[in-house]
Amino acid sequence: MTALCVMLVYFAAYLPTGRLGIYVLSSLVIASAVIELGARWGAVVYAASSALIFLLTGSISAFLLFTIFFGSYPLLKYYIEKVRSAAAEIVLKLAAFNMLSIAAYYIFKALMGVSPIALPELSAWILAGIAAAVQLAFLFYDYIFSRLIAYYMDRIRIIRS
Repeated sequence: MTALCVMLVYFAAYLPTGRLGIYVLSSLVIASAVIELGARWGAVVYAASSALIFLLTGSISAFLLFTIFFGSYPLLKYYIEKVRSAAAEIVLKLAAFNMLSIAAYYIFKALMGVSPIALPELSAWILAGIAAAVQLAFLFYDYIFSRLIAYYMDRIRIIRS
């Protein structure tokens, strides 16, 4: 599973199109590790994939995207969805997404020495609109990701309980 995850992120780093879709597939590999092997082994696959992506891809942005968001989110999603309250799940998922986004912003800025977004140049209304659009895009991603996980569990899952 680790090799597949590293290969997908490598493709996402260097292919000219379809990068976001490939990152989603790499995220699905971590989710499948959690489904098939449990959360602990899912975390091991995530950690090993992150380390190998750092060593093999040569792309800091691919490493950061996977490590901060696409690799960690399936593990967070697993624990958040144990809450069993739809409203609490949405609040926790949005809180996790916002914390990961803020962490990604500051880590990118620290490593690259430049801000990925020119925040001071944007008006408060534009920033609020961008923030709202990004929240909606994340909720759409979470819905699609949940559907992909359901498809995996119904059609592909190796270990049946």
